[in-house]
Amino acid sequence: MTRTLSRRSEPRLKVFQPATLHGGGDAARVHVLDVSPKGALVHGFAQVAPGNLLALACCGWTRAANVAWKTDKRFGVRFVEPLSSGDISAATTIAGKRADRT
Repeated sequence: MTRTLSRRSEPRLKVFQPATLHGGGDAARVHVLDVSPKGALVHGFAQVAPGNLLALACCGWTRAANVAWKTDKRFGVRFVEPLSSGDISAATTIAGKRADRT
């Protein structure tokens, strides 16, 4: 049996931005580790599970997102509405300088 690996339609940009996760009436401080218009990799001590709907606030934008997977303190989210190019730009800017795109 051959297994086909799925490819993301858009590359993820590495970042390290503080963010706030809102879900179930609670808020938790987390960090966004990478981002694309459709999703992000998040790290933190948040109580989330795959399938949870939450809101992620980072760099001046807030998006509803579904938790796609979780492993230890890392989890992936899929945004309900994609991030705009301005949102991506804000997430990849650190103190007025552009972050490395890898």
